[in-house]
Parts: sequence; structure tokens; C-alpha cells
Amino acid sequence: MTESIFSRVKRMVSGSVEDMVDAMERSGGATVMRQAIREVDQVVAEAKKERDLATAKRLQAVRQQRMYAERLDDMQEKAQYAMNEGREDLAEAALHRQMDFEAQKAKLAEIESQATEQERDLEESLASLEVRKAHLEEELKHFETARADANLDSENPESKGAEAVRRVERAETAFTRAMNGAGGTTDIAKGEHIKKVAEIDTMRKQSEIEARMEALRKKVG
Repeated sequence: MTESIFSRVKRMVSGSVEDMVDAMERSGGATVMRQAIREVDQVVAEAKKERDLATAKRLQAVRQQRMYAERLDDMQEKAQYAMNEGREDLAEAALHRQMDFEAQKAKLAEIESQATEQERDLEESLASLEVRKAHLEEELKHFETARADANLDSENPESKGAEAVRRVERAETAFTRAMNGAGGTTDIAKGEHIKKVAEIDTMRKQSEIEARMEALRKKVG
């Protein structure tokens, strides 16, 4: 037996997104979630088709009820005319026909009611499916973003930074060797330069402190 659209909607909506996220993490890919989204899209398409059929059924029932309402009025007029003409047999036949139309009209009213209810249920199902799809797409986006970040980290490990440091160190070593080979005193000069640069920083800091102290003095004064 073919699974009803409402059963499929219930299965799609009630499934655990967390379980699918776990499956994605275990598999290391987003295939599970993408497949779930495709299945939701399929059920959405089917639900829309069923809703359109229910709408068409309801509208057809409404049109046919109007037609039978007109026939009922027509039978009533004919029955009255036959009676006026003294043809009770024809009047009776018209009334029999009128009752048949009333029964048909009642059945169509029931069909309209059922179709209206089905339309409403399908609209609610579509709304639930859209929410479900949005949730799945959000989880998929988060997963892919996290995976991209992880890949970026793996493609740019600390080894790259370490390699850059090593390149600088090799350049400095080569420069030192060159200076030493020429009779220079690179190491001694380097130490003195560092001290002088540090002294500049100390002077700047002291200057800023003095400026703030002066501002405080003015407020006090």
C-alpha cells in the first residue's frame, strides 16, 4: 500500500535533526543532510500537488452544487406548472427528480467539506515542511562552515608559521655570518641597538605619564 502524503509529512517532520547531524559528523560529509533536504523537497512537491487536487475538487463541488441549486428551482417551477395544468403525474415526476437533485447536492456539500479540510491540513503540512527544511539547511550550513574552518586550520598549521620563523632565522644567520666574515661585530651592535630602542619606548611612556599628570594638576588648581 502506498504511503499517504500525511504519513510522509509526519515522518519528515518528526525525524531527529540531531541524529542526522551526528551521522554527518560520523561520515565526515554532508550527504545525509543533503539527502534529507531532497526528500523534504520531494514531499513538499507531493503535498502541493495533493493540495491543488483538493482545491480543484472543492471548487468543482461548489460549481456542481450551484448547478443542482438551479435545477432544484427549475424542478420546483415545473412541478408547480404541471399542477396548475392539472397534470399531477408530471408534477409528481418533477418532485421525484427534485429529491434526487437534493441528495446529489448534499453529497457534494460533504465532498466540499472534506476537500476544504484536506486543503487546510495540507497547508499546515507544507508550513511544517518549510520550517523543517529551513532547520536542515541551517544545520547543513553550520556543518559546512565548521568543516571549512577545520580544513583551513589543517591547511594552515603552525608548521607554516614555524617555517616562516625558520626562514627569518636563516636570513639573520646568513647576515651574521657575512658580517663576521667581513670582520664586523654584529652581535655586539645588535645588543646595543636593542637597548637604545627600549630607551626610546621608556622615554615615550614617561612623557605620556607627565602629560596626564599635568592635566590632573590643572584640575586641582
